[in-house]
Amino acid sequence: MPWASEATVHTGQTRAVDQVADGILVTGSDGIVQFVDSGFTVLTGYSAEDAVGKPMTEFVPAEWQPDPESAKDRFPEFSLEFAATGFALHKDAQSNRLSVVSSPIRDSAGNVTAIVFTFRDLPKCQVELEPCSQETPIGTSAGEEGRLAAATRALRTSEARYRTIFHTSLDSVTINRLSDGEFIDVNNAFLDLTGWQRKDVIGQSPSDTAIWADAGIQADLAKGLHQSSSLRDIKTQIRKKNGDLISVLMSASVIELEGVSCVVCVMKDISGARAAEDEIRKLAFYDPLTRLPNRRLLLDQLQYALEPSSRRNCCRALLLVDLDDFKLLNDTLSHQAGDLFLQEVALRLAGCLREAEMVSRFGGDEFAILLSELSDDPEDAAAQANGIAERILDVISQPYRIAEHEIRCNSSIGITVFKEHPHSTDEILKQVDIALYQAKAAGRNTMRLFAPSLQAAVNDRATLEADLRKSIKQGHFLLYYQPQVDSGRVIGAEALIRWNHPTRGILLPGEFIPFAEERGLILPLGNWVIETACKQIAAWANRGETSQITVAVNISARQFLQPDFVAQVLTALSCTGANPKRLRLELTESMLVHDFEEVTAKMRDLNSYGLKFSLDDFGTGYSSLSYLKRLPLDQLKIDRSFIRDIFADASGGAIAEAIISLGRAMGLTVIAEGVETEEQREFLASLGCHAIQGYLFSRPLPIEEFQQLLALFAKSAGTDSSRARLRGRSARGTSDDATVAPVSRIPA
Repeated sequence: MPWASEATVHTGQTRAVDQVADGILVTGSDGIVQFVDSGFTVLTGYSAEDAVGKPMTEFVPAEWQPDPESAKDRFPEFSLEFAATGFALHKDAQSNRLSVVSSPIRDSAGNVTAIVFTFRDLPKCQVELEPCSQETPIGTSAGEEGRLAAATRALRTSEARYRTIFHTSLDSVTINRLSDGEFIDVNNAFLDLTGWQRKDVIGQSPSDTAIWADAGIQADLAKGLHQSSSLRDIKTQIRKKNGDLISVLMSASVIELEGVSCVVCVMKDISGARAAEDEIRKLAFYDPLTRLPNRRLLLDQLQYALEPSSRRNCCRALLLVDLDDFKLLNDTLSHQAGDLFLQEVALRLAGCLREAEMVSRFGGDEFAILLSELSDDPEDAAAQANGIAERILDVISQPYRIAEHEIRCNSSIGITVFKEHPHSTDEILKQVDIALYQAKAAGRNTMRLFAPSLQAAVNDRATLEADLRKSIKQGHFLLYYQPQVDSGRVIGAEALIRWNHPTRGILLPGEFIPFAEERGLILPLGNWVIETACKQIAAWANRGETSQITVAVNISARQFLQPDFVAQVLTALSCTGANPKRLRLELTESMLVHDFEEVTAKMRDLNSYGLKFSLDDFGTGYSSLSYLKRLPLDQLKIDRSFIRDIFADASGGAIAEAIISLGRAMGLTVIAEGVETEEQREFLASLGCHAIQGYLFSRPLPIEEFQQLLALFAKSAGTDSSRARLRGRSARGTSDDATVAPVSRIPA
């Protein structure tokens, strides 16, 4: 550090210590006040506004000021060093007794650039200064020899005092270069606090010692000091040599040493206070038994959730969980066993939730759960909250092992969902209390929603799921078939699932497939569809008019990405004896956004056995043409939305034409779905697309009716009269199927 002489560092130490412990006044060489600190204000009553920019003589009597002009020729090396006691100074003329010490700041040429005056309240002084006569301050005593002796004593005393204060300060003090943070000097308190030795620190940067717990604090500190010359009361953490973290309260200011900007940092260890604060917070906001947030903290979070600034476009829910018959359990075993049971319940509840959700012990045997970031649709949000409540009911009902006893306990849960309308915490608590009361009245071990309409929707979903699971076990499903026609000849059929509900009759896919996808039931349904389609392929293989028909089956992304999907398909083919070349799997573009390599590998594996692949709903997704050419496809399927708008919107026809041209260029067949009019068929034919599927020929039909349709096709060989008869036949039920045709597949 060529610019930092020992005297320079000493000056930095002096300023750093006095800035914290005493009052500071800094003047330029012209005697104009440049800076006063808060300590000076406390001691004298003069604020920075009172003093800065004014001559020092307005605050300090002339006889107590150094006289550089009269002394500099005779004693240039000591001319601005000054010490005195018994000095009285206060804005409000109060009686006070101060010591004052002055020290110059010099540039590299030895010229004085500023003078630092340090004031200390004498009753608080811990270092005795050499007494100076008030009548004979240094620089004005009789005789050159006397002045030199007095000045020498004052300087030595000043240096000793500053070094003593710097190194014995209870607060840690460091001086760092502003540009790169390099340590210029540190005091003993810093070394004691951090465990470093002086030789390990001086000349090193904070990054070398990894002193900051947050690596970005140094940059933030430098940025703040560039904007303001001082920063106060910053709470942060530093790292000791052994890696332990310490909480500190830090103040920092910029000083100039030899024309180089440096930073004085004063740090006070507040780890004990921080630990005490944390403990007080735990006592105030956490339940000591379960270590969960208590009622007060949950209500604070609930209030915050209701503030406009915190609202998002999503619903929230509050669940109130009450343990059924806990009092009986507590009285039968012991209160100690009851406490252990509550702790176990708390662990189980916490395990049911995401990190962003809060579970609290609301009091006694009640627990409250605040759910956030639910769906923005109240019905969907209610279903989500209901699903979590179901999981909680199941988890709590599992047996417990407490004090060598096996314990079982059920619970009741009240739920309220809130979003749009203004609420108060009292309103929400009343709602969830009412819902909990209804759950208990319903026989306990159940849950209830506050809003009757939401409760009805949840009940309907619960009934639907129960019916769906039962029907999967009992086989209450059918495959309908919709013909795929090319130039008047049936070349294939798309297999579409229907639910033959025991009480509601035939249900279309849109009424249960999305729910099956949500509840994870799409996998058994999808496997059933593949197996049933393979059985039909095998049955048709022995009949001349159907042996060449290809059956298309829609595959969901979740089903296709199962690790054993290829094995399941091959097993279905093997068990039924179906010809793999007669089975076509329809995939959607959205499936390609998953693991493309995995999708391609499975497609190639199945393709090697003769299976065909069609890309369904083509043009509605985001597939890349570079990906498209790598897939073992044999068919593109034009989405019905383009066919519907083929005349109403010029772009619809243009897209259909582009898809047909693309298919031709890539050597793929193209089929259009959703064709309902002769005009649409003729337009597609003019573009070179003759394979079509839609109500123009038939709606999806049960297997018996579909086979009758095949017989009609075989007799009429696709004449205009046969097409008219087929259209009349397919008209039945068109209004029911038309709106669900787009979702009559198992969706990805």
